[in-house]
Amino acid sequence: MEKLNTCCNLLLPYSEQILGGVAGIGGKVLTSAFKNVIDDNGTSWNVTESGAYLEISNGTETITIYRNIKAENKDNRLITVYFGKYDAIENPQIESEDFYVNIQHSATSRRGFHSFLEEFLHLNLPLVHTSDGSERKLYLQIIFSAMFIEQKHGWSDILSGMPIFGIRESKKRVVEYILGLDTLKNEKEKELLNTEKTAIENEWKHLVQDIQKKVYAESCDVVHIPHFPCVLSETDLERMGVLASEGITIGERNRQLETQYNSLRQLKPRVTDNFESLNKELSETESAILSFEEIVRQLIYKLSVIDEAIHRLTSDIQLVCDDIRNNEDAARLQNLIRI
Repeated sequence: MEKLNTCCNLLLPYSEQILGGVAGIGGKVLTSAFKNVIDDNGTSWNVTESGAYLEISNGTETITIYRNIKAENKDNRLITVYFGKYDAIENPQIESEDFYVNIQHSATSRRGFHSFLEEFLHLNLPLVHTSDGSERKLYLQIIFSAMFIEQKHGWSDILSGMPIFGIRESKKRVVEYILGLDTLKNEKEKELLNTEKTAIENEWKHLVQDIQKKVYAESCDVVHIPHFPCVLSETDLERMGVLASEGITIGERNRQLETQYNSLRQLKPRVTDNFESLNKELSETESAILSFEEIVRQLIYKLSVIDEAIHRLTSDIQLVCDDIRNNEDAARLQNLIRI
């Protein structure tokens, strides 16, 4: 049991709040044999370097995890993963890779150990809500607190030693995840439905406003149009309509205009004295319209070129951000090795 507790404290993500934590709190859970002195039948030996190996398997692959406890040239937040069994790690063909823990992004970055372990164990951790309204992963440290009982206070309460990380109802989320309940899935689907509902309501609202705007621009009014989404029956559709400014229907107003039009057609055209000047002004106006249309086409083309450039630059920025993240991870790992 002591060996099991030591392995858990050293290597599993739950121990990150213990070993190597803030102000070196983690070192207090380990015996002096790991850090200072080994008593060998009355002879004391100073500990210059110590570490622990743990071999784990996901059912198809086996890896060996190494974490140093005390070393002059390595930070204990550095974890080395050997992609093979412990007995074979000295084989030059066995590849290894360094990861970091207890540092920001260790659960999301490719070089973060928590992110690697999640993928290796095929856990597919869900996103859960935090106290500030955002979303983040249900971290491994929280889940492992339900699998290992801390010896001093762990028997006093279930999940007594669980870190919070700002996750709302963290204990509830852990139990739901371990038991495979659909509560979180149902809540997310409910949120998606609420989001879809809000989107439909906004679309309906904008559609009504657009109809009203176009109708008002023609000095008319629209009646019996619902302001909230609903199922419209044939009766509802028949009641909806557009009224002219005098409160008459569009059909009636159309008949009035036709009568006025027919009356105007019976009038004889009158030749004006300034016909030539008006004709010239009309030609100039048509030429100006064609010129403006050409300018608009050119501006639309320039806008499409700019949009394409923005899209290309956005993709380049994303690539640069990815490179920055990878370089930051490499720098973190390099800083953890004190040469």
